[in-house]
Amino acid sequence: MTTDITRAVRFQLTVAALTALAYALTGWLSLGLAVAPSYASPLFPSAGIALATALTYGWPAVVGAAFGSFLVNVVLSADRGALSAATLALPAVIGVGAALQAGVGAMLVRRAVNRPLALTEPRELLRFFVLGGPVSGLISASVGTLALGSIGTLDASDAWRTWSTWWLGDTLGVLIGAPLVLTLIGQPREAWAPRRTTVALPLLLATALLAAAWMLLSRSYEQRLRAAFERDSAELTQVVSARLGESLLALQAMHGLFLSQGELTRAQLRRTADGWLARPLFLQAIGWSPRVPRDGVAAFEAAVRAEGLPAYRVFDRPDGISTAGDADRVVIRFIEPMAGNAGALGVNALSIPAARAAILTARDIGGARSSAGFRLTQSPGDETGLVVYRAVYDGQPIGETARRAGFRGVVFVTLRVEALLAAVLADAPSYLSWCLVDRDSTAARRRLAGTVGCETRAAAPLHAAHPVDYAGRQFELRIDAQPSAVAGVEDDSWLFSIAGLLGASMLGALLLVVSGQHRRVEQIVGERTAALQFEASERERATNALRESQERLRNILDHVPI
Repeated sequence: MTTDITRAVRFQLTVAALTALAYALTGWLSLGLAVAPSYASPLFPSAGIALATALTYGWPAVVGAAFGSFLVNVVLSADRGALSAATLALPAVIGVGAALQAGVGAMLVRRAVNRPLALTEPRELLRFFVLGGPVSGLISASVGTLALGSIGTLDASDAWRTWSTWWLGDTLGVLIGAPLVLTLIGQPREAWAPRRTTVALPLLLATALLAAAWMLLSRSYEQRLRAAFERDSAELTQVVSARLGESLLALQAMHGLFLSQGELTRAQLRRTADGWLARPLFLQAIGWSPRVPRDGVAAFEAAVRAEGLPAYRVFDRPDGISTAGDADRVVIRFIEPMAGNAGALGVNALSIPAARAAILTARDIGGARSSAGFRLTQSPGDETGLVVYRAVYDGQPIGETARRAGFRGVVFVTLRVEALLAAVLADAPSYLSWCLVDRDSTAARRRLAGTVGCETRAAAPLHAAHPVDYAGRQFELRIDAQPSAVAGVEDDSWLFSIAGLLGASMLGALLLVVSGQHRRVEQIVGERTAALQFEASERERATNALRESQERLRNILDHVPI
């Protein structure tokens, strides 16, 4: 008895292991049809393998389906970079759903379909396919979708599509995969083994052709998605670059004014700045910061106070860096509009790290230079701004040494970059999400515009990063989109997969009915032939008996004495 128990346990473990292996290999291949970020395939024959083995071998096959599903989803998570010790719970839950589906499906089929399971009658086939496919398929699709949604892997907008694809894939997997597997392991063998050539082979070829055609259509759909996304994202980048460039026109105008006038009064700067500030350029300020030697600060303050600003003083920004060792100061003297910006008068811009780097570079190269992003103190919220500087010189110096010697100061414009991009991109396609990022990893504020945290957000399936050069500083406009949200691109492969695979399943059902009827006819013919043969043999035996009786009678008569 111990030997029998050992053999039974060994057999059950073998069934579970082989079921898990077949489920995992088939599932891994079929998930090649899944379009990321979806975890579902429109055809999942592993569901059919699980049902067929559960009907034949019972609970060991159900356990094997659970392990096979777990392996498939572990590999899928690893391929998509979402695998960790904490996320192993997701494949485990999906595996439980697959096991429940196989177990419940087998139980329903056993109650509704006569045993042994030969599937020769249309009524039996209908019950088998409905209960084993669409009905039991609700379990795995629901469990898997809820699990994905509960951990945030699946967006709410994609939940219905994922669930329907999952359910349809498992249903078609049962309709196509279960008959194929039953021809290999189904009982009774005399009912299923002959169907390998009449059912399994045609069904396998039809499914393979449909899968290949679906993959071609799917690749075409992905290419059209990518083309539409790249077109829209490139247009968006051009618009952003153009609108950012308009603010540089204001800086160029102020620089030209200083070159032509030499010195400007506050009233002259205001007249010119007002015209640019009235435009929808989202400029926070336009101003002039002269170079002031360290030993000339007192005289400079006195001169500005004499112009009507009695509280004017030169100071370093409290949260900035010390400039005690600098030979010069670059001090804000004029700034427009005064409303909201008056507190910046007298600030030594060299005490602000982001401004200091931009001013010194602008001084040395003779062109415009943007600062890194910083928080606009004038804004009530946490709004990011940029300051662009352009150096003004005595004469027209050539070379870095001459420019430093002839440096008079800088004209500047302050740009409300977040407000500008929000206005520019208000008319952008709604399916696009964007983020303007400073490519300098050392910048204190890498996110210049976009939703909070967008600079560290994982890339969506459709992703593009376009460089944006703004006054010598390199930015990056990151644009993302979900494939299902792209407007104007229809997924033809979805309809094709439904129609084609349903056609393949109908072909399988027809082949099962025809092969079953053929077997029944063969059985009837065999029974009738055997009956006729028996009847003929009985007649022949009766004839032989009669002949023998006649012979005996004749012999008796021939030898009777008269």
